[in-house]
Amino acid sequence: MTRFLVLLLLPLFSATAADLHRYELPRLAPSASECEVQRARIDAAFTKQGVTVFDSQCKLSGKHFGLTLTYVADKPLDIISTMERYPHMVRTAFRHEADCLRDLELEVRNFKDQTRLEPLVAYCSPDTFPSFFSEFYVRVDALGSPLNRPFTFERMVLPRLKGKIAQLTAELMGAKSDRLNVSRVRFFNELGGHHVSLHYYAPARVCLGLEKLMSFSEPDGCDKYGAALKAITATSSDAPLGLVCGPWDRGAEAYVLGARDRVTMRSEAAPQSFVSLSACDSKKAELEQFYKSTLKRKILGSLCHLNKDQTATLSLIEERTAPKECY
Repeated sequence: MTRFLVLLLLPLFSATAADLHRYELPRLAPSASECEVQRARIDAAFTKQGVTVFDSQCKLSGKHFGLTLTYVADKPLDIISTMERYPHMVRTAFRHEADCLRDLELEVRNFKDQTRLEPLVAYCSPDTFPSFFSEFYVRVDALGSPLNRPFTFERMVLPRLKGKIAQLTAELMGAKSDRLNVSRVRFFNELGGHHVSLHYYAPARVCLGLEKLMSFSEPDGCDKYGAALKAITATSSDAPLGLVCGPWDRGAEAYVLGARDRVTMRSEAAPQSFVSLSACDSKKAELEQFYKSTLKRKILGSLCHLNKDQTATLSLIEERTAPKECY
């Protein structure tokens, strides 16, 4: 009865009309008693934020108990959650709870370091729709104003990455950016293709993209030219997080992973064909200068690579102003 009176009287003492808001934690605890302990603690945390807890209940859902909390406030509280990064839980979750629990410790450390907030809850929750690929996902929530928020970027990767995933993961985890902090990189198979899931913290979502830069006619093109291509892209005014390169369709393809709202990169083959790599290399500096000085193009560098007929092509890597749209 008291809660109903509070709800009725609140508008009389507030210049802004209050409203009911809901906070849900599905599959929070394996038992009713554990859920009740969590409920009392979370009720107190919400009350400390200056809102009125109107109702909170633990309810059985499958084999776990979830919590639904309803509170009275002028506007919803700012709840920072790693759930913001799960647009496709089946892809980004874990198949085994033990793997999730191992990741949870790391996630809590990253969350506290990046948000500067103390977690309200941190647990491994069974996926709503378990599949062959995954059954558990990490959830860490907090109340307050964060330094950085958790986000995710996920895309399908066309090149075959067998034997390269460990190296790519290490490179992307070590990537430096003034706009975001990478907290986790995962490559996984789904429907016969590789996907990359990049977890990061930033003040706001960054417009990331995974865009094809160039193709090689040789299946081992990434091994031969990847390092040189990566060094060229690193000179961009908004350097990418990394280069994803691997065999594809009897050749190889290289993709740039990075922000795409300031600048983008593309490659363009010079009109000349060269009889050998050495002949191509001998003309590189001259052609680069022509494109920069005469054509006024922002060329970052160039790369000579072999064609199937053993002639060579010079590909010039150009930086361009990014398109206005972000998707």
